Amino acid sequence: MKWDQWVASNSKDKTLCFKSQSTDGSSYAVNLITGEVLIDGVPPSRLPSEILNHPLYVRSFGERQFEVVMKEGFLETCCPAFDRFYKFSLGSDDLKIYEFKQDDSEFMELLDVNNSKFNWSIDIPPRLTNMHSHWLCRDKHLIVLRGIGFRERNISYIVKIVPPHHHIFESQTTKVKGAVKCVDTYRDGRSNLQTVIKDSDRMDTLILHQSPTLDILSKFEAKEFIHTLVEPSNNKMKFYFPRFQLTLELCQGVLKCQEITGYQLSNCVQTSDTLRGISRYLLLEKTTCSGHKMMVFPEGLVEIMSTGIVDIRVATDCDAELLWYQYEFHPRFQFLETKQSRSSRLQLAALHLATSSILPDKLLGITGEERAITLIRQCWGNRPLNKQEVLALNNIKQLARGVSPTISLLCQDIEKCSQQVSFLYASPGSVFQRDINQCFEGSAYLNNVKSGKLGSRCYLTKQEEARVIGIHARWPSIPERFARDQILQPSLVCNNDICSLEMELDQLLCSDNTMCLTKKQKKCHHSFPLDIAPSSRLETEMMKELEESWDAYQNSTSQNSCHLKADANALRSLKNRTANLLQKSENYALDSLNVRPQGGSHWHNNAHEMKRIAGIVPTATITDLARISVEHTLIDQFNPMLDDESRSRLLASIINWLQLCVYEDKLERMISLCDSGAHEDLAKELETKKVWNASEHPYWLVFEVENQIMIRQEQYKVANHLIENPGNVLQLNMGLGKTRVILPMLVLYHSFKGKSKGGPVEKITRLNFLSALFEEAYRYLQNHLTASVLAVNIYAMPFCRDFQLNIASIERMENALENCLIDGGALVVAPEHRLSLELKAKELYSRGDEIMGDKEIAARIDKLINKDMWLDILDECDELLRHRYQLIYAIGTPVPLPGGAHRFRAIQALW
Repeated sequence: MKWDQWVASNSKDKTLCFKSQSTDGSSYAVNLITGEVLIDGVPPSRLPSEILNHPLYVRSFGERQFEVVMKEGFLETCCPAFDRFYKFSLGSDDLKIYEFKQDDSEFMELLDVNNSKFNWSIDIPPRLTNMHSHWLCRDKHLIVLRGIGFRERNISYIVKIVPPHHHIFESQTTKVKGAVKCVDTYRDGRSNLQTVIKDSDRMDTLILHQSPTLDILSKFEAKEFIHTLVEPSNNKMKFYFPRFQLTLELCQGVLKCQEITGYQLSNCVQTSDTLRGISRYLLLEKTTCSGHKMMVFPEGLVEIMSTGIVDIRVATDCDAELLWYQYEFHPRFQFLETKQSRSSRLQLAALHLATSSILPDKLLGITGEERAITLIRQCWGNRPLNKQEVLALNNIKQLARGVSPTISLLCQDIEKCSQQVSFLYASPGSVFQRDINQCFEGSAYLNNVKSGKLGSRCYLTKQEEARVIGIHARWPSIPERFARDQILQPSLVCNNDICSLEMELDQLLCSDNTMCLTKKQKKCHHSFPLDIAPSSRLETEMMKELEESWDAYQNSTSQNSCHLKADANALRSLKNRTANLLQKSENYALDSLNVRPQGGSHWHNNAHEMKRIAGIVPTATITDLARISVEHTLIDQFNPMLDDESRSRLLASIINWLQLCVYEDKLERMISLCDSGAHEDLAKELETKKVWNASEHPYWLVFEVENQIMIRQEQYKVANHLIENPGNVLQLNMGLGKTRVILPMLVLYHSFKGKSKGGPVEKITRLNFLSALFEEAYRYLQNHLTASVLAVNIYAMPFCRDFQLNIASIERMENALENCLIDGGALVVAPEHRLSLELKAKELYSRGDEIMGDKEIAARIDKLINKDMWLDILDECDELLRHRYQLIYAIGTPVPLPGGAHRFRAIQALW
């Protein structure tokens, strides 16, 4: 605008007032001395309280105030707010609010969805109504849905009004019809209305939909929170759960889950084999294998309704951000498992407990309470619990109160152990309040054990009893005169069958140079792809090394592809025979533990069978077979009448069964690779052989079966070398299983070596990881060793030099390490954790007698860092032992540098 100096009419003297006129005809005047501004001769004012307190204004503008001036019957803002101007008008019925740009390219009216006069939003889902502001753009025939606050300009939805109405929202009888378009949250330019309108034809359309499918999905989420979308390109229908961020897309007659790749909604949407009595879940199955299923549950508190139905309590707010947990059925053991988090396992334990009955679960062969006990033990850790874990654990305690003393005491053990070294963490977590219920549950447990009413699966271990009760319960023992004279017949499956199977697998690789693949399948030898003339000696050496590596790769891949002689039919035939042997071996082992022999003359047969029917003596499952292979004394829980020779036969049969499980999984992988044409990977799978004694290392077998892998020759070679040669350093290429396979092998060996001899572990296995890998390694070991059949506890002790130690904290650290030694666990540390503890002792010694008790604490730290109690395993030892990872810090009281002030001024003056 052009400003002219104001000249008074009664004087020719110029003033310090200026005037101007805008393009819309408004006159502006400003006094530079007083700062007063006039618009059309009127000074700007504030919005009246009637507008400021109006619900529509408060919802979008909050406590924001504007300077406004009256124009054409509206109070219009004088200055733009975030590049927009606003108009306000309060009539007798409602408040009118308009938003526009200075160039009038966008002019929109804010709609009041709570105004009962108009029912335009009656079919809009609650999330679109309650979580957005609604702006009517009449000239473009649109309703724009943005964030509630006026500053939030990103567009989430647009409603295309069809057919266009010029007088919409002017009468109660007007019914608005439109197409709701969903703007992707990751789309660029969401705040630009013109860009959104241009791309709207490529956006999903939100539709009204009613069908039996929606009724099925409503068991997982309320119907009003399920958005049915249609893609514009192929008219595919999608069911979107915005509160859970889950999407099911209709593709070729099945609903595929976009967030869980490779899974679709199962044809049978409920399962009757496990978790009976709850329906709030989605049952998914693998797209390539309908037998592999998964259950998806919302995260929340498990509760038993007055009708006996089990439900999960979730938030009812439309803007709630909810979590979900996925539980897969283990292909071998058939129990539900999860690797997501400790809170997910705790919720699964709550589900099993809430749906438990006196009858065993049809799928698991054990009761829900017994499965819940196992899952709670798998949640063990000495780290503080987070908020979700605390809620889940309290939920289990509430469900178990007066129902299962064992589970109540286990929850107390989880609480106590999680707080044992909580002072080492910046966020120590919640402090649990102890109450008299702990005494009641302990008394109930001791009475149940003494009276023989408790099944052996519900016993606490001696370490758990010592931690939560303080005394050991007197478990029912076998009488001294009990005769172990039951004899088992030899198993129909022996070691020769395993050897025969291995030989047949070896024969699938040609022993000569016969080309067993077609010419199209052969790997061609390509020439070195880099044609660059080196200009220096360094480049020449590098190019030579690259060419040698290229030739070695070409020769190795060509050799693998040429010596393969396997086809899918041969593999399937071999798999069927393996499955037959597996079934025979499994039936033999389970019958030996569960079935009373025909014509058995043992005097305890009838009593033992009655106890089994009553649930006091457990019925063995295939999961128990895996546990028995590493803990032989468990045989007495199922069949104490077996003689020593029969026990040896049973253990040999279980080892054979585990090996057959590994080979069946191996053949399943080979068939899948053969069908997909991945011949190189198939050859690598065939070349993997078992080169170690399965009877000496049954824990490795269980690890293979549970994780559906087969330990490769080089992995065993590395692990065995480190076992036989402590202190040696070995190198293995990246991706060959150092962390995922070899380290668990070493942990399992050192954990079960002492247990196999009937005593405690001699040293604590300490795993040293780089700081960047510490969290990932800890979670992996927790998920695959603690949360497993083998149940190896993983400890963490992240000590830092800033901690002020006292006698009580040192005792808590000592107790934690003592428990680790008794349990046969492993300690995971980063280099700064270990070095800080060592330097802390030196720091305390250096103080002398300045502080009472420093020397005693230092002496006790020396015992903790004594090399005789540790068996160190270093991952990435070349980095861990580098000098830059050695911890050095100053101690004592800081003193100023002599003459520092003068020296600093001199440097500054010269600079």
